[in-house]
Amino acid sequence: MGPKPNYQIIAIQLSATANSRGYKHIEYVQITPFNQNNGWVARQALAEAIDAEKATAYVNHSGIVAVGVEHLNGVKYLRTIPDGTVEDNLLHLPTYNAAGQLLTKI
Repeated sequence: MGPKPNYQIIAIQLSATANSRGYKHIEYVQITPFNQNNGWVARQALAEAIDAEKATAYVNHSGIVAVGVEHLNGVKYLRTIPDGTVEDNLLHLPTYNAAGQLLTKI
């Protein structure tokens, strides 16, 4: 078995609707190297792969920061490993809505 894939997360797509507290969550992430869907993969699928130690991921905005998995109410979410810098947070990446329209660009 070869080395496990190490993906760079380069963009996020938010959910179409907010949760009961008014927050939208990351539903899809765009990763490199690209897969068959232009790099878009479900957040849950990448979280499962990282959690099972079949893949790793990182953000490279203001430096390379590892991405881990947070378990909350039975759901797996992606999060950057805290390093005291908010600029490398997943929410600071280019963000698309559920219709694929760019909302923010860094």
